[in-house]
Amino acid sequence: ARNRPGLRRVLVLIGPPGVGKTTAMRGARRYMDAVRMIAWEKEWWQGLPSTHFCEWSRIAEINRNEYPLTWDDQTTADFLFVDDVGAEVDRYGKGVPTENLSALLNARKNRWTILSSNIAKAFWAQQWDPRVSDRLKRNAELLDLSGVKSYYERRPVQCRDARGCDPRARRRTSTYLIHVPPSGPPW
Repeated sequence: ARNRPGLRRVLVLIGPPGVGKTTAMRGARRYMDAVRMIAWEKEWWQGLPSTHFCEWSRIAEINRNEYPLTWDDQTTADFLFVDDVGAEVDRYGKGVPTENLSALLNARKNRWTILSSNIAKAFWAQQWDPRVSDRLKRNAELLDLSGVKSYYERRPVQCRDARGCDPRARRRTSTYLIHVPPSGPPW
C-alpha cells in the first residue's frame, strides 16, 4: 500500500463468527511485516512502516491516561489491525468502550486501520453512538462477509475411524484427521 493522500484508510471486515475475518487480518499483518522493508526502500514511506495487531476487548476499557504507552501502540502504528470490535462488554455502563473507539478513530485519521466486527452495518448506531457509526460509514471501506458460510460448516468431513478409511487417503493435521480422496488433494 502506498502512502498517498486522499485514500480511505479504514477497512472494516464484518460477518458472523468463523468466516475468516481474524485469519485474513493476521495474514495481512504477516504480509505487511514481510514487505515493509521493500515499501521503505522504494520510498513509498518516509521510514520503516510499523504494524500492530490487537484484540479490541483487551483495550476497549483501557484508561488512556494510566496506560499511555499501550494506547500509543494503537495510535502511532502505520498499520493497525483491531480484532472483534463490538464484542467488548461495557462493564460499568459508562460508555468507555465507545469513547475509546471514537478516540482511536480520531487519532488514526490518515493512518491505515483494519477492523473486524460481528456487528452488521445496520446495527452500528445501536452498538455505538452516532459519532462512531457515522465516522465508520463515511470513512471506511466495508467488506461484508455475511453471506459466507462458517469455516466449521464447510470444512471436510473428519475421518474418525481408521478402519473405515483408506490409510493412503488420510492426512494428519495438527488438530484433526481429514479424509483426502484417493485421487489426491484438490490443490
